[in-house]
Amino acid sequence: MSAAAARGLPRGSTATSRASSRSTVPATRAIWPLTRGITATRRAAASPDAAPSSTPVSLPTTPEAQVALAADAVVAAWREGWTRQSVQLELPLIGASDLDDWPGGIRQQFKAARPLVEELLRRVRSADPLVLGGALAAEIWDDGDAVGAWVGSRAPLACVLFPTAQTLDRARALAESQEARGQGQQEDGSARRPLTLIVNPQFQPDLSDYGGPFGFGRDKALAAARSFRPSFAFTRRRVFGDDVYTLRAHPAPWRVAVVVDTRAGPGAGGGGARLLLEAPADALAPSYSEIEAALRARPDSAVNMPIGERLRRELAWNNRSLQEGPPPPQ
Repeated sequence: MSAAAARGLPRGSTATSRASSRSTVPATRAIWPLTRGITATRRAAASPDAAPSSTPVSLPTTPEAQVALAADAVVAAWREGWTRQSVQLELPLIGASDLDDWPGGIRQQFKAARPLVEELLRRVRSADPLVLGGALAAEIWDDGDAVGAWVGSRAPLACVLFPTAQTLDRARALAESQEARGQGQQEDGSARRPLTLIVNPQFQPDLSDYGGPFGFGRDKALAAARSFRPSFAFTRRRVFGDDVYTLRAHPAPWRVAVVVDTRAGPGAGGGGARLLLEAPADALAPSYSEIEAALRARPDSAVNMPIGERLRRELAWNNRSLQEGPPPPQ
């Protein structure tokens, strides 16, 4: 079992995944969107007195389904006037297993993310070819940190993959340039609304790793980071032996689901994804502490099982991961 899985962190957020970068992101903090304390809406769900939810949650089970859902969310938010958006994609493992995720670090993640981002942009552009259509020029902003960008040649569309704290100012400037290009109307009278995406940001939520250029301090950087509103996020993490997914697809609310894996053996329950937490769409992402509290409130969660049963489940999960990968959410 990988160190990230043992700590209940999203895949791709390991402490070693950016070993070659100049701005290492500690795994426990590299979670986007920004999170903060428990809200009144979520407090009831995390209460020990709350009954465990049996509500099924529909989750994307393939990279293609995830990208299609993300594109729909991005376009829906864009039509509502969201010109700066953040997107968090769950990356498919390539050349690795759940027990040794991303041995090649951020460059290996880039290889997995690039086709997803390009398909996402293709779908977004096709939603409104008059405004967002046209060719995109690919750029490498930082080879060591694998920061890449796609910028429209004529359309006010741009996307930055794996932006770091050190490239945040550049991402802000890019968004502002797209917004300047997007002023005015099309020939049919429709607004020429710009769109700038940041995908899988690598900076810490509180920007404590920020070391930006002179004149662009941490407060300005934090304001710039928060100007990118989360329209889509999909992550998986292993928490105390349970597979937990977080999903936000605009305009839907945040949903956290626990997947009961029938292949883990007795005590695993009936299978499928069940609602664990829900938060309003305009709230911030449920935090790890909220997810942990909600799991402890479920009698059927692995965290509430005897230690021997938990070890047996983890051994079965480890063996299965080596052979066939993680179970898909159903």
